[in-house]
Amino acid sequence: MADRVNLVKDLNADHAALGALLEEIGSSSSLTDGTRGPLSRLRRELLNHVSREDRDFYPDMRKAAQSKPALESVMSVMGKEMESLSAQVVATLDAWIKGENASGFPAAFARLRGLLTERIRREERELYAKYLKLA
Repeated sequence: MADRVNLVKDLNADHAALGALLEEIGSSSSLTDGTRGPLSRLRRELLNHVSREDRDFYPDMRKAAQSKPALESVMSVMGKEMESLSAQVVATLDAWIKGENASGFPAAFARLRGLLTERIRREERELYAKYLKLA
């Protein structure tokens, strides 16, 4: 159980770091050289977080879901959502890092930030809470 608690603490710390980067980038009024550095960090931190979840979190959840239909349903929905969201977010970040799609950056970033923030909330509320309750 202590390992699970520590993993969730680490994953929540990742979320806090991602949130701080989203806040920092969100304060920018345009896509500039100064914005691209934090965007690169956001991309790297996001991919590191997803990798950690795939390696350390999801195997236990998938195993538990085999005998818990409700958990299996949540895992299926959130897994498909994450695949789609990850691809979309990484492609968008890659374009911005290259300086592409600069017009409309503040509004587009606000949408991306909203999607990531909501996903983080759902992970913490729906997945991490269930993970800590696994026997």
